[in-house]
Amino acid sequence: MSPATLVARTVGLDLGTANDWTALTVLDHLRADREDGSAATSYRLSYVRRMRHMAWPAIVDALAAIAAYEALRGAEWVVDAGGVGAPVVDLLRQRVANVLAVTITGAESANQVGPRAWTVPKIDLMSGLQVAIQQGVLTSAPGLKEANALRLELLDFQYKITEHGQMTSSAAGSGHDDLVLSLALGVWAATASHRNGFEAWMAYLGDAAKPAHEPRAAAPRPQGEAARQAARQAAYLAGKWGPRWG
Repeated sequence: MSPATLVARTVGLDLGTANDWTALTVLDHLRADREDGSAATSYRLSYVRRMRHMAWPAIVDALAAIAAYEALRGAEWVVDAGGVGAPVVDLLRQRVANVLAVTITGAESANQVGPRAWTVPKIDLMSGLQVAIQQGVLTSAPGLKEANALRLELLDFQYKITEHGQMTSSAAGSGHDDLVLSLALGVWAATASHRNGFEAWMAYLGDAAKPAHEPRAAAPRPQGEAARQAARQAAYLAGKWGPRWG
């Protein structure tokens, strides 16, 4: 396989409320050519930042300064808009280009509710992140400043699916999940699950995670609710994040 090259970047942003952390993660989109001519896509966490105990104008100023980095020119910013509401997102949009607002729900599917606004089931975000890590599609660059905080959040974060298909979650030790949520938002947007649907995203991950020597299989994959139920079962059985991260 050819060396991986950087083709794009996605920024995940969890805007904290009150004394909660505001967390930002940057994903590098990497592409390499396999020997059979197909492309292998992977993602690398390349930047992590947290901030709190700041007024919203100061937080937006800090985010705008980060967005001005040459390395982030053209990056898509995926923002959790549910906790802080539209006014803060609008303030951010005045300073940062290409903002996609996401409201996290307990619904069955993601839906576009505006030109740059989506509602997304939390199960899609969290199970998607878990699968990406376990499949090796998502890795982290060495020496990140907040890497240990993220590692602890990943290890502490637990979730399960109720009999009604709803997701419940908790952060057992640290009490925080802001970095996990930020990263999950970035993975969700980077894999274009909001454009292609959940089952298409699962199919994509299956191909992206294949090694260079293994050809793409044409076998049919579970579709619709069958794919969703399979992902829920895998997430439930896993119970807690695996140790592959880092």
